[in-house]
Amino acid sequence: MSELPLKKIIAGIIFAILAFALSTVTPSIEIAWVSAFLVLTIYLFAFEVVSVDIAAISIMVLLGLSSLLAPLWDLHPV
Repeated sequence: MSELPLKKIIAGIIFAILAFALSTVTPSIEIAWVSAFLVLTIYLFAFEVVSVDIAAISIMVLLGLSSLLAPLWDLHPV
């Protein structure tokens, strides 16, 4: 397996900083989680770190796990 190019690593760091910055200004923890998932999705699709199919399946699995693990993450159902 080949290494990630430096450009993708730097972009990943920038997107992580963006996700953290978004989480500090969101009105609730639920919106912060959704924003973080959105930033991760944009990063995976834009820079093709993994194939598009793997990225889509990964995001769907994360969304499913987020509903199962919501009580542990202190997310309250609406």
